Amino acid sequence: MKNKVSITELARMRGVTTETLRHYDRIGLLKPDSVDEDTGYRYYSLAQIEIFDTIIDLKNMGLSLKAIQEFMNSRNIDKTYLFLKEKEKEIQDEIEEKSRQLLHFQERIEFINLSKNLKGEDSEWKIKHFPNRKLIISKEIHRDIYEFFYEFTRLRSNLAENNEIFATDLTGSLINKDSFLNEKVRFQRYPAIPRGMCKDIIEYGEEYILNEAKFLCCYGRGMLRPGATIVKKVKKYLKENNLIIIGDIYEKSLIDISMTDIEEEKIYRLEIPVEKFE
Repeated sequence: MKNKVSITELARMRGVTTETLRHYDRIGLLKPDSVDEDTGYRYYSLAQIEIFDTIIDLKNMGLSLKAIQEFMNSRNIDKTYLFLKEKEKEIQDEIEEKSRQLLHFQERIEFINLSKNLKGEDSEWKIKHFPNRKLIISKEIHRDIYEFFYEFTRLRSNLAENNEIFATDLTGSLINKDSFLNEKVRFQRYPAIPRGMCKDIIEYGEEYILNEAKFLCCYGRGMLRPGATIVKKVKKYLKENNLIIIGDIYEKSLIDISMTDIEEEKIYRLEIPVEKFE
């Protein structure tokens, strides 16, 4: 009965190169059972095939050769159990991370589908109730849109590690209600991000509470500017429905520059706190 295989046979059986086995020999990870004195040919016992299979399994799990060697040199049932439990946790963490990434991409797909179906300023307008919401804003004075985006970039230093650049409802701003209603002045606009997406300790900006209220929600395309059509439509809607604005307007970018360069494809939602005027 054959009780040994040559280095060529083992390499062919397990789909590796003979150089891989020679390397494992050189570093002491898997030395051959015997070496032919005349030819220098390496031979491995049948028991070593199982050991080699274990090495391959550990390598496929992501372990370095050094870590594999440490495990193989002093393994026992308790050590194997602890090792498997650690790998189980690592895999579970990876699954959770992949699930979070999947949800993230599904949200972006949903937002893109929304952009295809929305008619922009002619979309259905709704009054929605929102509880108190916390934002992180920057009140640094900015003279143009470039400085505004610079401030928003600085706010991003507060984001927790698990929030990517494509996170939904991330880009936003607060617009002072008086500047929103006055077509003759530039918007007093503060870049804002949701507090819930940030680290526990805020590195830049300040906390702002968007008070509980009823909000008029409507959508627009492109860049919101003073005198835009949607601003005029908001004023008309307020007048027709006997409503007044009672606080700053929350502008949320749903489809922004991170998704498209085409201005008409960009979509924002205005959330305007209102109440009935008696």
